[in-house]
Amino acid sequence: MLSSRTPGAQICPNSKGHRKRVSRILRRSCPEVVQAFQEGLITAKRADLWLYLPIEEQRTCLQRYLSEREKIAQRSKIAAAVIRTHIDTGSRDLVELRRDLQLALCSPTTPTHG
Repeated sequence: MLSSRTPGAQICPNSKGHRKRVSRILRRSCPEVVQAFQEGLITAKRADLWLYLPIEEQRTCLQRYLSEREKIAQRSKIAAAVIRTHIDTGSRDLVELRRDLQLALCSPTTPTHG
């Protein structure tokens, strides 16, 4: 059985408002949203907003949100790799760095795994 003392409920665990929010999430959200909340993938506030939606819409919102986060993470990896390359080569040209970042982030075929 899940409780308001789950890992996802660690922020302000003694706040009455937070405990109520967590309780609502655990009672009324679809299982996928509850799991994402417990794993720390979504905040209590986001899960609480979604619980007023029909179950299928909750799932759709969660999938869309997690997909968007994955895209952001991939873009961050690309940017980090470009910056790392500039640092490793000793380049101090910020105009060149900016151009390389724009090129890498706009390219649909940029590899994200090294």
